[in-house]
Amino acid sequence: MGFNRFSLPAVAVIMMINAMLLSQGCLEEERIALLQIKTSFGDDPNDISSPLFSWGKNALCCSWEGVTCSNSTTRRVVEIHLFFARDWYSSMGDWYLNASIFLPFQELKVLDLGGNGIAGCVANEGFERLSRLNKLEALYLLNNNFNNSILSSMKGLSSLKYLNLDFNRLQGSIDTKEFDSLRNLKELLLAENEIQDFITLTGLCELNRLQKLDISYNNITGSLPSCFSNLTNLQALDISFNHFTGNISLSLIGSLTSIRDLKLSDNHFQIPISLGPFFNLSNLKNLNGDRNELYESTELVHNLIPRFQLQGLSLACTGSSWTFPKFLYYQHDLQFVDLSHIKMTGEFPRWLLQNNTKLEELYLVNNSLSGSFHLANHSLVSWLSHLDISRNRIHNEIPTEIGAYFPRLVFLNLSRNDFSGSIPSSISNMSLLEVLDLSNNGLSGNIPEQLVEGCLSLGVLVLSNNYLKGQFFWKKFNLTYLTELILKGNQLTGILPNSLSNGSRLETLDVSLNNLSGKIPRWMFSLLYLNLSENNLFGSLPSNFCSSGMMTRSLIGALDGCSWLNKLDLSHNSLTGEIPFELGYLNNIHVLNLSHNSLTGPIPPAFSNLKKIESLDISYNNLNGKIPYQLVDLNSLFTFSVAYNNLSGKIPEMVAQFVTFSESSYEGNPLLCGPPLTNNCSGEILPSPLSRYGFIDMQAFYVTFSVAYIINLLTISAVLYINPHWRRAWFYFIRESINNCYYFLVDNLHVPARFRRFQPCV
Repeated sequence: MGFNRFSLPAVAVIMMINAMLLSQGCLEEERIALLQIKTSFGDDPNDISSPLFSWGKNALCCSWEGVTCSNSTTRRVVEIHLFFARDWYSSMGDWYLNASIFLPFQELKVLDLGGNGIAGCVANEGFERLSRLNKLEALYLLNNNFNNSILSSMKGLSSLKYLNLDFNRLQGSIDTKEFDSLRNLKELLLAENEIQDFITLTGLCELNRLQKLDISYNNITGSLPSCFSNLTNLQALDISFNHFTGNISLSLIGSLTSIRDLKLSDNHFQIPISLGPFFNLSNLKNLNGDRNELYESTELVHNLIPRFQLQGLSLACTGSSWTFPKFLYYQHDLQFVDLSHIKMTGEFPRWLLQNNTKLEELYLVNNSLSGSFHLANHSLVSWLSHLDISRNRIHNEIPTEIGAYFPRLVFLNLSRNDFSGSIPSSISNMSLLEVLDLSNNGLSGNIPEQLVEGCLSLGVLVLSNNYLKGQFFWKKFNLTYLTELILKGNQLTGILPNSLSNGSRLETLDVSLNNLSGKIPRWMFSLLYLNLSENNLFGSLPSNFCSSGMMTRSLIGALDGCSWLNKLDLSHNSLTGEIPFELGYLNNIHVLNLSHNSLTGPIPPAFSNLKKIESLDISYNNLNGKIPYQLVDLNSLFTFSVAYNNLSGKIPEMVAQFVTFSESSYEGNPLLCGPPLTNNCSGEILPSPLSRYGFIDMQAFYVTFSVAYIINLLTISAVLYINPHWRRAWFYFIRESINNCYYFLVDNLHVPARFRRFQPCV
């Protein structure tokens, strides 16, 4: 009874384990073939990111990465994914594939060889050999180096349904007649090549089962082939980023009644703004015609109702003044609309929001919209996440209830309009808001404190060029995701608050052209871009701002805070004192402007370390001394001015970039001499090459010398302590040296005997 009680469960467990193991196994023939593929692809056994890393680690080949087996008891391999399995970027020369290595996989349906830099196939071992794999449906060859010859090897693969040749080297005129045998093809992707035209379209236009065709990002010219009208099952057509021409109304594209997604952008088509040619495409959901030529149609379509209900519409083109096309009034499923740059007139289309309650993104940039910004029915809450109506002529106040109506906004840009009044505090209801741009309007009043209390996701805040006033910012500042803060050109007052340092991700700060006062906090030098120009700041420039203790940014490697700053503009303030030498360690600085202050002292020679600097302006100060000759090493310098200071001596030699600087860069310094000025340097002693190029940071020299001396002393002591033989030899050497010195003194200096108290070592 005991045996019967426990034997059945044990047998069941064993059978389950065996079933699990069998489900992960595959035929021995296919396992061996997989290992041969791994060898052929030159797998690096130490590269854990490679799809081939797990191959061969165990015998259960169906569990290997990129390998899929059938669910039946046969456990045949049906999918092999080798996407970026070969590190071809670091390899030398072209690599050719032997396609026959895939013949053992008789049940193979999907073969993915993308991203391996394959230049072609071994002679007589091309993809035509795979014609024996009569179940192969998908062949992905994207991101390789195949040329036009790859097309001829496709003719035997009659079972293919999906063929991807994106990102290869197909170029010039190609012949598609080889596609004639691919009658089962549903998807053909030829994007990102250099195709210019088709020798013949016989094969391509016979693919009447084709559902998706992508020939975007090529150089194809001419009109749209008329035989495309044969592709009656086509659901997605992407011909964007080519050089197609012609009036879309004259093409047969209106006969593609199955089309859902149509991308025509970045060509030279003429498209009627009425979209009349597309009215019969009842399945059309997404239309992209960006950067083509729109025109006003003379066809009588104004009273016609389109059969399509679009979800996405993008017609961002240059154009003249138009009103909103009538077909838009019949759309109710729109989720994405971009009608930018076409100079649309009229008021903000609130009816578009009312009719399309699922609308998520609306872009009406650079049009001629005017009037007030009226919102739709206040009882409706919009799903809109992106709204950009910048560069229009909309005026009056921003609706006070905008935050309640658009609570899901992530991106809001109302810049470059004629809005007036204050910033609505209801914007604080937009808890998901990441970008807010209200710049270049006529807004006034204070910046609402609720803005920094409710919009906690805010990453970019641009309020520049308005009439905002009041204190610069608030004590309660918790915008920890803020990276960019632009408030220039307002009437803000107060001091620069340390509360801004709570935003540890802040990279860009521009508060120029305001009425700010006080001193500059040290932490601001850890930013990427800092513009405090044209304020009332005073005091000396902070020093020691490169110390790691004042950095709030998480730094990578050995980079210090100074490494980040890219642009620093402190011009037109009342700063005093000397220029800190630490400014010479801003090794990523491109623009440095300290002009129009009251700075004194010399120009730091450390400025010669600013190897990436392109613009250096320290004019209109009270600097004295000579211009450091080391500055001629700044090979990226494009703009340079030390005008109107108290500098003296010879101007650096006109070599490298200094050849390009005119007299205006040095004017206003009566004691400067030498070209390009007319003042001659009579009696001026030219510095020696050592004084010109031999600048040494003595502080660094003393530190490094002391450290090296201590390290040498400790090293010698450690060696003598560890090795007794060397220790005895060392003391013997010291004793002999003392004896030699003693006898040398006695023999040569005739030391009297009464002074010979010192006895030599024995």
